[in-house]
Amino acid sequence: MPNFAADGGVLNNLLANNWKENGYRTSNSVLKSVVSFSLILACIFLGGMAVESGDNVALGAMSLGYAGSSLLGYFGLGNVPAIKAMRLNIVPALGAGAGIVSVATGGPNIALIALIGMFMFDTLQGA
Repeated sequence: MPNFAADGGVLNNLLANNWKENGYRTSNSVLKSVVSFSLILACIFLGGMAVESGDNVALGAMSLGYAGSSLLGYFGLGNVPAIKAMRLNIVPALGAGAGIVSVATGGPNIALIALIGMFMFDTLQGA
């Protein structure tokens, strides 16, 4: 087993944490606060585009649910277990995988590629 997987740090971060939690606090760096809030807004925008266009409605709905839950977590709200589960770091990894499959089977568009890139950045930032 690789060393990064043996210590459980990456797996624990993916399955139990969200790096955007309480991002509004002044104890966080300005860069972390701005990047996390920008990712949430981009997720809302791109998820809305996916739902509105009729392509990738399921991925867009998942993106909107993740963004809404992350927005609540950003301001320190939404501590209900079901809402917290929606904003775990594993959710954008699943979204990126679903987006890649969608591009491979249905054809790319710029909003879908941007959504995949955003999900991949979010996953790597949280791991």
